[in-house]
Amino acid sequence: ESEYCLSRAEKAARIGNWRIDLKSRVISGSEGARLIYGLGTARLDLAQVQALVLPEYRALGDEALRALIEDNKPYDIEAKIRRPSDGAVIDVHSIAEIDRDEGVIYGVIQDVTDRRLVENGLKRSEERLRSVIAGTNAGIWEWNIQTGEAQIDATSLGFLGYVREDLEPFTFATWMGLKHPEDQADSAERLRRHL
Repeated sequence: ESEYCLSRAEKAARIGNWRIDLKSRVISGSEGARLIYGLGTARLDLAQVQALVLPEYRALGDEALRALIEDNKPYDIEAKIRRPSDGAVIDVHSIAEIDRDEGVIYGVIQDVTDRRLVENGLKRSEERLRSVIAGTNAGIWEWNIQTGEAQIDATSLGFLGYVREDLEPFTFATWMGLKHPEDQADSAERLRRHL
């Protein structure tokens, strides 16, 4: 029952576990790992799995494995692999640890393709927003109402004739204090109505 639950959880999370026997260099993978790798057999050769990694990521993976085995450094990598089952190129995240007494490396692999697509979309969106802000020469400030913390960008500081060090620590009270005395009452009233 626990094996069934683990298998279901792996499928739902798009994650799998694997182990490498350091003597035989044979990899055993759970069903979840085999689905991610796009390989059908439970016993895999290390070279067979390494060949799935796209060429530009192979050195990274090889070095991480060497550093884990020889220097006991953490194995935590992200790479792209090509699944032989459908030819899809997917993003994976893999972490592992070594058990020297057993002569085995235990690891997990997760398909993070969807997460990577979202991150890339957010990055493109952020770059477009930065271009719009830069192109319109607009300044930005933010205020966390609960904590009173505030941030101001370099463009806004430039409009005001300040550099960041002049106003640190920057708080919302600092921002409100920069307004012309004749504008402070109106600004405070507008803020009150907005909130």
